[in-house]
Amino acid sequence: MKTTYLKCLCAAIALSCLSTAHAQQTGKTDRLRHRSINVELFGPYLLGGISYDARFKKTSPWGFRTGLGFGLAKSGGFFGSSNSTAYSIPIEANYLLGKKRSKLELGLGVNLGLYHDKYEILFPLVSGSLVKASTNHFDAFAFATIGYRYVSKRGFQFRCGITPAVVMTNNRDNGGEVYLAPFFSFGKAF
Repeated sequence: MKTTYLKCLCAAIALSCLSTAHAQQTGKTDRLRHRSINVELFGPYLLGGISYDARFKKTSPWGFRTGLGFGLAKSGGFFGSSNSTAYSIPIEANYLLGKKRSKLELGLGVNLGLYHDKYEILFPLVSGSLVKASTNHFDAFAFATIGYRYVSKRGFQFRCGITPAVVMTNNRDNGGEVYLAPFFSFGKAF
């Protein structure tokens, strides 16, 4: 699965380079850009991912964003450890407020994900036996986006902000938990 994730990331970077070359050839460097492809770090994309963002109409402040996210987590203690891998699909409706190149971005969405958890638990009183187990879970969390978006004349896009989120399912014994995570995004608007 990591190979598929890397292939998607490479394809997004290649598409970004091709879009830049096309804009330079045609001379349309200061046009209205209503779509973008971004590499996301943290926020609703967990550890990282790739997203596609578009306006519902070319001049509309209303739009949507979706993509593929990936996450890893590792925790350990005296009697055991756990490793988690997550693959997710965040879906968001958003609104851009502001003029020109700098905008306030407000959004609401849901992240649907598949989580694979591996556990190793040591029972020292039972002759040091080690128990290994793994589980797969579907989880979902609702999130909001509050951030800043900048698009340059040539189409480079930068986004940053915070993502408050609440877990909607109870499959991993964390239903109702609230999280607050920063996010960063770099990409190409076209």
